[in-house]
Amino acid sequence: MEIAVVGLAFIIAGWFVQLFHAWKGKKDILPLFIAVYAAGVFLRVLDGYINGLANLALMNLISPIVAALVLIKIKTLK
Repeated sequence: MEIAVVGLAFIIAGWFVQLFHAWKGKKDILPLFIAVYAAGVFLRVLDGYINGLANLALMNLISPIVAALVLIKIKTLK
């Protein structure tokens, strides 16, 4: 299985985690969502790098960095 597909599966799983949380009436962002999402995007970055798609890898790299910053901010608010 391609690394990019596994990465997308992680991203989708993260969104399902957040969706189930929202269905419970909660409005906060789960740290688990951010962690799974960031892991999925990291795999997409790795795939882009391996396949010589430096621009795509760089753009994908920005997403987990921002997600990690959100996770850090959420943790400091509690």
